[in-house]
Amino acid sequence: MGGIRTTTFALVIIFILTFARGQTHIKIFGRQVEEEDLFKAVVVTLLAIIMFLSTVIVITAVEPYSLTSIIFEVSSAFGTTGLSMGVTSELTTFSQVLLMILMFIGRIGLLTFLFSFNKQKRKSSYRYPKEKINIG
Repeated sequence: MGGIRTTTFALVIIFILTFARGQTHIKIFGRQVEEEDLFKAVVVTLLAIIMFLSTVIVITAVEPYSLTSIIFEVSSAFGTTGLSMGVTSELTTFSQVLLMILMFIGRIGLLTFLFSFNKQKRKSSYRYPKEKINIG
């Protein structure tokens, strides 16, 4: 499983292209993609990027190894590929724990990891007014 799925990545790319064309609905193979699925795909992709980059930055600050080696180790851990450049065994315990956490999250999946923090809440019987926010 590891990292993000190819379909999730493809959906985010199609969303970006659709948004750039000024369209509001994503259609793939004669079907319209649910907004909730699109929202999940964007959240998973952004979270994966944030986790990957933050782990690379932290390990780079702590360890004396090259950026290439660290990026390889982190991407291998998150993607659960089992590959290594031989650096992992020489890392500090702190960096090894970070890689173990990434391996665990990569194995169970980001959505499963996020939903593990979700407490069942009742749907509220009211809604707040909507507001347009300037973005850009």
